Parts: sequence; C-alpha cells; structure tokens
Amino acid sequence: MPLALVSLGSNLGDRRRRLEHALVELATTTHTRLRRRSRWYRSRPVGGPAGQGEFLNGAALLETKLPPLALLDELQRIEQLADRQREVRWSARTLDLDLLLYDELVLADQRLTLPHPRMACRRFVLQPAAEIAGALVHPASGWTVGAAARQLSRGQRIVIAAASPQIAVPLHAVASSAIRDTLPGAATLPSVEYWSSAVPATRFPADVALLLAVSPENAHSETAARRTLQLPATGPVSWLTGAGGTSPAEEAAAAVTAAFAPIGAI
Repeated sequence: MPLALVSLGSNLGDRRRRLEHALVELATTTHTRLRRRSRWYRSRPVGGPAGQGEFLNGAALLETKLPPLALLDELQRIEQLADRQREVRWSARTLDLDLLLYDELVLADQRLTLPHPRMACRRFVLQPAAEIAGALVHPASGWTVGAAARQLSRGQRIVIAAASPQIAVPLHAVASSAIRDTLPGAATLPSVEYWSSAVPATRFPADVALLLAVSPENAHSETAARRTLQLPATGPVSWLTGAGGTSPAEEAAAAVTAAFAPIGAI
C-alpha cells in the first residue's frame, strides 16, 4: 500500500488530548493503517495573528489504499471533529492535519499540493517526520526527509535567490529582521546572503540551512526555475509564491521562524 506522511498540530484547548484523539481517528480510517507516530514537540507559532499560544506538533506515518484526495477528505473530517475553524491563515487552531507526502507523488491540484510546499523549511514538521520516516524521499528536492532535517540543524546561512535585486534586496532585509526576532540574545546568528553562481550549482551547499527563492515569471516548473536562478537541481528550496493571500515577504519571515525557532520534545 502507498505510504502517507501526515503532520499534526494544535495550539488551542487540551492540545495533547486532541492530538491523541486524532491519532485514534487516523488509525481507524477506512483502508488505512497507522504504522508509526512521533513524539510530541513544543513549538512557537509561525506567522498569523499575534498572541497565539504554543503549539504541540507531531507526525504520523500511514499505509493507505485511499487516493490522495480521498485521504485529504478524511483528514479534514477529523479536523472538523475537533471544531477546526478556517478563517485567518496561520491563526490558532484546535487541530491541523497536513498531508506532507504520498509515496513520491508530485501533485498540483486546486485542493492539494504534494509534497507539502512548506515542509522542507519547517523544523517543527521535519524533526518529528524524520523520527518516524527519515528514509522517505521528498520528491521535489530529491532528498530524504532525514537529510532535509539534518540540513536545517547544521546549516549556518540563509540565502536569497531571485531574478533581480529589486526582488532580492527587500527579502534580505525581511530575513535579517526575522532571524534576529527568532533568536534574540543569540551569541551568533546565521548570516543572510544573496545566491550567486555564474553557472548552475552542481551540489547544494553544505552550510546553507535555508534557501529562499522567488520563481522567475517565465519559469513554468520548479526545474526551470532552478535552472534560471542557477540553483542546484536537488536540495530543499523554500519557494516564496505569495499564495493564500500572503506576500513573499510574509512568507520569507515565516520560513525563517519555522526553520530556526527551537522546538522541544515532551
């Protein structure tokens, strides 16, 4: 059966009880088996309205005969059992279930994008996911989940890639401010730099924790965008698309927080 990787999160009410109940629902979903679950991790909110409470996050690995959109329907059904409200993006929520991976399927549907477009920069997603499914491949990057999680932990640079300085310079300022806010009082901070390569890079730089990129307008695929920006063909890239009513600058700030904010297992 296909393998599906799901992230779980909650920052309202009895978070742990809601998450444990969600696991029970996943385990009893038709044509689906819960193979593994991660520990729960505390994490700070990323983006959205100010004043939100701390999240608990985790991951679950499923075997399922359900096709991706049918599985998404089941995830949303379980969210509704927890009275999930969808009014403001990145707002507080009783329960958040995201389908991260479905085998190595790449899908761009109005309802569902696979792999999840922001999983590769989110420590609170990657760390629990790597705990239970580190060998799964993130097909957009060509890396395993475990490799992407390790890159976030060992990298020391944030790099901005865009087709023009008019796009890159404001994002550099946003990322610089976000890393200071994310790690206040840190003795050293990750540097924020511009991507520079005269020819397409052959390997993802070992010291880059977060690569933020804006796809050129004439690039109609991720492969074409990587080629145009001279980026390596493989490795995790956080594409700033402005989707969902947020600006690339807001996405950049959220990506920096998600990548570098400490999390802790409970």
